[in-house]
Parts: sequence; C-alpha cells; structure tokens
Amino acid sequence: MKTKIKSLIIIFIILFSTLVFSIEANTTVPIYLEVPEYLEITFVSKQRLDLYADIFDMLSTVEDSLTFKVLSNVNYNLQIDFSVLGSLSILLKSLIENNYRILIFNSEEAQIINTEYNNAYVNTPGIHNYTLFFQLDVGFFGSIIYNFTEGKIGDMYITVSSI
Repeated sequence: MKTKIKSLIIIFIILFSTLVFSIEANTTVPIYLEVPEYLEITFVSKQRLDLYADIFDMLSTVEDSLTFKVLSNVNYNLQIDFSVLGSLSILLKSLIENNYRILIFNSEEAQIINTEYNNAYVNTPGIHNYTLFFQLDVGFFGSIIYNFTEGKIGDMYITVSSI
C-alpha cells in the first residue's frame, strides 16, 4: 500500500510540474515550401491530324486542328516544329515544306503563332488553352501529287520550355 501511495505522489508531482511549467502562449512556426518549376502540355484533343485532298478541287487548302493546354508556374516559351518524313520523294518533300502552315490561337482566339513568320511564343504562368491548325495548300500541282500520297507525311513537335 505504501508503494501505491508513493507512486501516486510521484505521478501527482510530475503532473503538477508539467502543468506549472507548460507554455501557455501559442507560437507560430513558419514552414517554407519550395515548389519546383513545372511545365506540362496536357489535354491534347487528338494524337494525329488527318488531311484529305480532293483531286477535283485544284485550289483548296486542307487542314485539321487539335486543342491542348499548357500548365505552368513559370514564364515559358511555346514552340512548334514540323519535319517532313525523310522517306518521301524529294519533289513531295519540297512541295510539303513550301506549302504547309501551322497556326496556333490562344483562348481569346488571337493568333500567336504562324509558322510563315514565327514558330514560338512567350507566355506567363497559369493554365492556357490553345488551338492548333495545320494547313496544307494543295492547289493546282499540289493536289495531284497529294492525292497519290497516303499515310504519314511528317512529325509535329510542340515544345514548352522555361525562360
């Protein structure tokens, strides 16, 4: 019984000293987070563009489009590049290289890239929606050659990089 009383007295002393010497004020401890830079092209509406030329329409431009978003927390450079397949004939490669155009519009429908003049655009952090149009002029001689071409004609690269 004496050991129980001694144990209780020791416990009361510990509890009393804990209550007496405890800090009653709140202290705010700042925690600093470092968020790494990120850039992401996401929500690409389709994986390929399909162009259809009509041999009877000698003055046409064929086109297809896709949409995508860029998510970023830094200023970035949006760039578009297109390369014609090396396996195509020299004449066909030349016709495609001289007659294609890529246009990119922002969410306000303002043209920001036209590959006839520029292939890059600088933007600020945030979530930005874009629409890309790939156009190929198949007028006159082009429509005849393009109608005899089936399959892939090239690769398009959309790149975002921090500034």
